[in-house]
Amino acid sequence: MTTNAALPPLRPERPFLWRLAAAMGRSSSLALLRLFRPDSHEAQLDRHLKPELAEGAGQPSLSDDQIILKLCWNWLMEHRFRIFTLSFLLFGLVVSLFSFYGCASVLDPGPAPTRVQLNPDMPARVAAAPFAKQLVVALPVAGRDIDTDSIALIFNQREVRYLSGMRWTGTVPYIVQRGLMDALEASGGLKGVADEGAGISANVKLLCDVRQFALRYADEKAAPSAEFAASLKLVNLNNGLVLSAKNLDISVPAGGRDNAALIKAMEQALSQGLAQATPWVLENMKRTK
Repeated sequence: MTTNAALPPLRPERPFLWRLAAAMGRSSSLALLRLFRPDSHEAQLDRHLKPELAEGAGQPSLSDDQIILKLCWNWLMEHRFRIFTLSFLLFGLVVSLFSFYGCASVLDPGPAPTRVQLNPDMPARVAAAPFAKQLVVALPVAGRDIDTDSIALIFNQREVRYLSGMRWTGTVPYIVQRGLMDALEASGGLKGVADEGAGISANVKLLCDVRQFALRYADEKAAPSAEFAASLKLVNLNNGLVLSAKNLDISVPAGGRDNAALIKAMEQALSQGLAQATPWVLENMKRTK
């Protein structure tokens, strides 16, 4: 007589990777155990794979997939500190790479700006013989907004911006000093003209305070005016007295809004300033004892 034995309940369908690991069988489990526990002997491996061979047999043996899972967990617990350290280092490396990339993009200055050289007009040479006196031209002082090689733009009477992509060949004080020395030398009225670093024995020093050297916009949509303002003083080096003082206040309207017109206007303003300063210096040098 045939009895219908109760069928065992169906096991729920497991994920593919889980079923694949279980299908690997004892040989695969043994290989994994050797991987995670390389110091184990064959007998010890069998005890891990077949608990019924160990003392206390009778306990239900673990399936292959349970053994694999248990071995993986044990390995993770044994090496958790090493895994944490490696993960932390990897995270730090990734953060450093992103930081370096970000800093490189911030520090990249882009293309170099165009350097603009001013070539102001030089005064005519004087007919008389040069004075037997020497002049030292000190480096002018200037405010922070114009003591730079950037080309200053003034909007709304007080807002200072700078022309993008273009700069002077030197700072504004250096440009003015160079212009004064070139103009006085071109006039031929003095025995010698030099800056303070030349080491010449001079009778008079020319001091200059640059008050303005910028392009002023009365209207952002209109062409600006080039402004050059400075205060000049001649100091007698023999007694330290101020021989004379003169203020320059030049304004030249630009012929357009393009960069070429702006630079041309600044060049004309500097030329007019030098044309006023040169005869004033020569006239006062005559009275120097």
